[in-house]
Amino acid sequence: MRVDTTTNASSRPAEECSSFGGPQIISEDDDHEYLIVEVKNSANKDTIRRGIKETLEYLAFLRLNEEYVFGRDTEEYFGSGWNGLLVVQDLHRETASLKEQAESEIKILQAAELKIQLAQVLERKL
Repeated sequence: MRVDTTTNASSRPAEECSSFGGPQIISEDDDHEYLIVEVKNSANKDTIRRGIKETLEYLAFLRLNEEYVFGRDTEEYFGSGWNGLLVVQDLHRETASLKEQAESEIKILQAAELKIQLAQVLERKL
């Protein structure tokens, strides 16, 4: 498994997709499995909405060898639902459990939930 901060998962230049300005891409090289992680250090609803939109865009425009990774052979343009993860600042309320998010295109976790839930996300995806 590797973390790639240079893979261009969007139409933005690769230098803008650093560990501070873009997604973290975790990949399992042999199977070409990907988990795109976007972090928003905010509890602001608009910022979280923007993070959801950005994560979906990263998934839809992820390319490998100039070809889109998702949606080529199926209409799953955002992957299986386990390919995108948005991590947000801790909120004053609980987020839906991963089980409750099963049908979502991406998963959303609060920072405090990450330590416990990340292993489950990785097991499902990679």
